[in-house]
Amino acid sequence: MMQPETRITRARRLLGIFHRCVRRHIHDPERSLALIETTAQVAWSCHAGTFVLPQAERALRERTDLADLAAVPGDLVRAVEGRTLHVLTEAYAVGGHTPLVKRWIALLDDEPHAVVLVRQRQPFDPSWVVPLNRQVPWIHIEGMGCSRRAKVAYLAEFFGVAKRVILHIHPDDACAVAAAYRSPGAEIHFLNHADHVAWLGAGLPAVCLNLRDRGTRLAETRRGIAAASCGVVPVPITLPAVADRQDARRQFGIGSHECLILTIAASYKYNPVGSRSLLEPLDVLLRRPDVKLMVVGVGAGHPVFGPLEERHPGRVLCMGIVPSPVLHRVAADIYLDSYPFCSITSMLESAALGTPVVAYQPDLEELQILYSECPWLPAERYAAHDAERLVDMLNALVDAPSLRQDLAGHNITGMRRHLPEAWRAAVRQHLAHRFAPAPWQKPAPPFRCGMLDDMLSGIMGDVRWYADQAMNLGLDEIGVDQVVRCRNAGRL
Repeated sequence: MMQPETRITRARRLLGIFHRCVRRHIHDPERSLALIETTAQVAWSCHAGTFVLPQAERALRERTDLADLAAVPGDLVRAVEGRTLHVLTEAYAVGGHTPLVKRWIALLDDEPHAVVLVRQRQPFDPSWVVPLNRQVPWIHIEGMGCSRRAKVAYLAEFFGVAKRVILHIHPDDACAVAAAYRSPGAEIHFLNHADHVAWLGAGLPAVCLNLRDRGTRLAETRRGIAAASCGVVPVPITLPAVADRQDARRQFGIGSHECLILTIAASYKYNPVGSRSLLEPLDVLLRRPDVKLMVVGVGAGHPVFGPLEERHPGRVLCMGIVPSPVLHRVAADIYLDSYPFCSITSMLESAALGTPVVAYQPDLEELQILYSECPWLPAERYAAHDAERLVDMLNALVDAPSLRQDLAGHNITGMRRHLPEAWRAAVRQHLAHRFAPAPWQKPAPPFRCGMLDDMLSGIMGDVRWYADQAMNLGLDEIGVDQVVRCRNAGRL
């Protein structure tokens, strides 16, 4: 009997169709770049049991025709020359990705910086990445109408004259990775801000700069990147402006005898994977009349918080997307990390205010890359490894203001490593260290299927979304036919 298709096997099958299409168009470099980009987008969005794409890496590294031969305008080259060049695929007004670039520029203010946007397709505001009163040149390549090959040429030219290059790129940025392969003399640091997904660039002769030790461990075990080629700096956190706690609580209708539990993350980070979610433990907790739950980043009808709203009317506040939830943080008594996928920056920003933090972390050994950590605290003081323990920890914090106060002191002290001065020192130490990146050894085998892969497959998207729009994927007729036939047979 044939085994039933899983989300992982379906994703792997679609990747295979893309890889074969890339090979068929080996003499069309522009189309090859586009296909590799979409291949990586699928691997990023729909976990296929791999964190690397060896065939795509080989094509980006070895193909000699991926860069256009057009001359790069001299004024753009001069704008980058001698500067630390921050390369973003795309910048955003909200989220943790873009502000990290801005913080880097602001905190390392004793050296010149420049910014290049590879694929900015939404309106862009320079204030998202350029600190106030700083003269930082920024280059919007997409806005110039460049082809992908031209982007590779522009970027390779910039990398060659910059003092150093920091890649803050998306996992599917084929152009930036192809340019980095063509810049053997450049000092390149690949910022691993998406350490839980597949991305292009694992084979680069670059320093893999992780934001936590868990990123380094996974890079070594599942990406084939030697630990000696990795550096670590903490996530930088800037304390928000001071706000009055009582005013904030009044704005949200939180009574003086109520305990407010706050959680902040993108909606998908709370989506159930099988029976795994926060629904049941929070349902138990919310039976207490003195507890309210505030969820930022999630709207009405969520599969976890929708049922909680129905079961506990008036005590579950789904606030939707809030660009700057400062008042929400100030009003909270306890912060709960998202589950089954963490929101590291959100948790740290609340810990920096002294708010006690709690995280649900079952099967920690296998799933640690999905979870946040507070290394200044023993794990048993913030991490619950089963649902009963999670409820007990939250109940204890609700019942004991003195316990919350004790944890607040530990958090304020421990978070100093993430604050501006300590972060600046950590980055300078990293940049001063002379790395000799080891040759890449692709994992053998690159595809696996364990508990982590099953969880990631459940958290991330289903490849059927791509299969349902086969005509829009950029595949040739053969590839489209393969997708349609596999979809009709239930194999995609």
